[in-house]
Amino acid sequence: MFFVWMIACETEPTEVTEPEVIPSPYIVEEDDPPVPALTNQQVGDAIGEAVNRLFEFNAAPVVRAYKAAADSTDAVCPDYYNDGSNTYWYDYCWTESGTYYAGYGFLYEYNNLDGGDGYIYNGDYFYLVADVTNAAGHTFSGSGAAYDVTKTHEGSDTSSPHTVSTSIIQGVFAYDGPEIAGTWMTEGVTPDLSSLCMMCPRPPRPTILASTSLSRAA
Repeated sequence: MFFVWMIACETEPTEVTEPEVIPSPYIVEEDDPPVPALTNQQVGDAIGEAVNRLFEFNAAPVVRAYKAAADSTDAVCPDYYNDGSNTYWYDYCWTESGTYYAGYGFLYEYNNLDGGDGYIYNGDYFYLVADVTNAAGHTFSGSGAAYDVTKTHEGSDTSSPHTVSTSIIQGVFAYDGPEIAGTWMTEGVTPDLSSLCMMCPRPPRPTILASTSLSRAA
């Protein structure tokens, strides 16, 4: 080991030669860089339109359609049950006013509900596997859940006033009534959606978090 060290110390250092760089024929210097196809304003407008379009896909039309179909109940139709955690209806029946229920489901309505967590809740949440036809003959068919709820916080020592809106669609829903005109439910899409929008007075622009995937209905 000592002998090797001595040789290494007595060996003259070799000169390092830099390799010659040969220009590649595939690298071409551009005299005039390409002009972007879109201006910054056009890109910004397109992004804004995409964000606005994203938030058009929400659970509100589904909730509205279900409420329009389930426009009446009576003392015997539909029958309600409680499984210890949820109160739901399960029936195949006609109401006296002509609404038909077939299947099962539940609907929770939040009207200025104090959640005990500092938030006031407003909105709707339902889950069902059912067909419901109202007296006018319009049918709502669904299998899944829809959640469209806004909660508002008045603020505290550690939190500014803010509003959080959450919209979730999981399942397949259809309705043939006029209450959904102009919404995504008339466009032949089946959203699998979860979106959240948080808005605070300060800063003036809302902070938005959202994710969505859309698939064409079969």
